[in-house]
This record gives sequence, structure tokens and C-alpha cells, in this order.
Amino acid sequence: MTAFMRTLLLLSLLLAVSYSAGAQTAAPGFAVVSLDDSSALITDALLKGKVYLVDFWATWCPPCVEELPELTRLYEKYRGRNFEILSLSFDNSREHVRRFRAKRFSMPWLHGLVELGFGDYLADVFHVKNIPRQILIDSAGFIDAEDDELRGAQLEKTLEKYLR
Repeated sequence: MTAFMRTLLLLSLLLAVSYSAGAQTAAPGFAVVSLDDSSALITDALLKGKVYLVDFWATWCPPCVEELPELTRLYEKYRGRNFEILSLSFDNSREHVRRFRAKRFSMPWLHGLVELGFGDYLADVFHVKNIPRQILIDSAGFIDAEDDELRGAQLEKTLEKYLR
């Protein structure tokens, strides 16, 4: 990672503050290096204006992998409706995730790595205590749904509610 990218990442992390607005909570600010293009940052600002699912997962996590066929189906169904997925892997190697995507599931959406695992800033600000963990963020940057609301058949019902 270049010094410039580190500086951008540090600035984004320093500016990340959560606010409460009524019953909704603002999603924390974040910046993560793209797994597909190490010169690109994926940030909350980049995704603002879209409804997006933050998916914390790992290739070594059976429940995470079990969710991938449904995530893929729903991504294909809703991506034309201003929907995006950001998968943040707890794997310890970018190459391991790349191989998994090449051999098992292509996962044609945005990807980053939670480089320090459960001790990482991202795990902390998104309250990741275990995986899989999913968080749905609306186009204004507020958290609309988490975990059980985003599992199995409930995921599609929740997406329908927010992607009308």
C-alpha cells in the first residue's frame, strides 16, 4: 500500500464518527483497499447514494460460504436497483480469497480484506464479534437492518422493503 493510500485510509478512519438520528444509526465511516484493485479505495462516501450490504465473511467459515448462492442470486436480481454488496473477508491472504472466487463463487461485487481480523478497526466500528455478519445500509448512509433480518428468505424480504 502506498503512502498516499495509507494517508487516505488514516484520514477516513479519523473522520469516522457514528451519530444517532432518531431510531436510525449512521453507518460508520470506512475505507478499505479493494481486493480487485490495490490502487483503489472503497469508502462509505463512494457507496453513498446506494443501498448496500456489508457482508463480513471468510472462505474458512462454512455458514458464510453457505450464504453465497443466495447472495449471488439476490445481487443479480437487485443490482439494477441501486444495490451493491461489499464483502469484507477475514481471510489472512488476498490471494486465498482470489483463488476461492476463481474456483467456487465469482462473487461479482466489491471486495476488501479485514486485515487485522477481529482486532481490526472495521470489526470494531461495525461490532463484528463473529461471522457471518451482515449489515444493510441505506442510500443516506444509515443502518437499516442487521444479521437475522438479512439471513435466508428474510434477506429478500428485507431487500424488497428497502429497494422499492
